[in-house]
Amino acid sequence: MARSYINAASVDLVNDAGSVLWSIVKGEQLEFPIDLTFIEEITVGYDFEAVVIEGLNDGEGTIPAAIQPDGMETVLTIRIPTNQGEYSDVGVYTPGDFVEYEDAYWILDTVHDGNPPSTVLWSSHAINRIFIQTDTTLGTGWTVQPTPGVPSYGFFELRVTENASPIYARTWKPTRGTVQLLFSPTDLI
Repeated sequence: MARSYINAASVDLVNDAGSVLWSIVKGEQLEFPIDLTFIEEITVGYDFEAVVIEGLNDGEGTIPAAIQPDGMETVLTIRIPTNQGEYSDVGVYTPGDFVEYEDAYWILDTVHDGNPPSTVLWSSHAINRIFIQTDTTLGTGWTVQPTPGVPSYGFFELRVTENASPIYARTWKPTRGTVQLLFSPTDLI
């Protein structure tokens, strides 16, 4: 059997789709869906953590190469939709619930009016999807605030850890990158 040289990498055991850049106007409250392709279905067997750490901003809009010493650390909220199983005409569903209906998964986006999935109230859903939420305070207290034409930056990472394995709890960091915080006039008023 022929072998490759140790320094001739030909197989990547851990694929990386690249880092994300989230551009957020200061004071926005947003929700970002993340599909965790390495997990078949989001269940109670995982712990999730998403954080943003303030970067060492120079006030000129350059993406920093380091974190701000003693900078702000923000833990983001993670919303995990509730699996309600097979759709039922007599079921009671609230926004964020997802169901299986006609061999597909659907998530309820607004108040349920009794209509089945695939209507305007429901969206197609992946059962390995979570939602990361930012709130209006992200960036508040950062040493260098964004100004018109000059953003400030922080660093983002999502960590997923198994909590069901007593032998070896695996940890993944599937999404990470840079948060670009843009100036907002309404944030100043």
